[in-house]
Amino acid sequence: MSGQVLVELKDTRHIAIIGGVGLGKTTYARYLVGKALQEHDDLQVIVYGARDKKWEALEHLGFITLYSMEDTITGRLRDTETYLDTDKETLVVIDDISYTLHMLPSEEHEAVINRLHKLLTSENVFSIITSLRPLNGYYPKELLDLANTKIALNVENDFDYTSFFQSKAYKTNNECPQERGQAFIDTKTTRDPILIQSSRSITLK
Repeated sequence: MSGQVLVELKDTRHIAIIGGVGLGKTTYARYLVGKALQEHDDLQVIVYGARDKKWEALEHLGFITLYSMEDTITGRLRDTETYLDTDKETLVVIDDISYTLHMLPSEEHEAVINRLHKLLTSENVFSIITSLRPLNGYYPKELLDLANTKIALNVENDFDYTSFFQSKAYKTNNECPQERGQAFIDTKTTRDPILIQSSRSITLK
């Protein structure tokens, strides 16, 4: 499919992105955040696990707070209630949640996931979460289940698509994303995952 695909932030609320190593998950998440900041002047953005310096290029667009991986794992995910103003519309970005969680002691995972779930289900909070794979050890099911829009860049195993979209409906396309930038997308208004020739044609409004 070619042409623009508009995703409404306030309608979809939560976006999940998966893709293989080095296939542009962070770059694409930054692109979506930039679009959201251009459309919503009063939106505050919180990025957890901001390992890429290019996140800083978005700071001129609006109120965006970046927490490095070190900040994220030493306290920010453990105590979200004390510093986030959830009375404001807030876009929470977790860049590579599998890597972020695996940097925490395993005994803290459940508590952190529960805290994140509580945060993301707050009335004025939206999210974009990226992950290498959709499986529970990579992307916590409690958080993946919140996603109303799912975007899959290239992945290594067909099972990852099936697990992500909870169906084999994507197979009706008779092809999977083969080149960098191609993606499957499934939204509340999409009956089946559809193949997009350029993920940059999926824009957040």
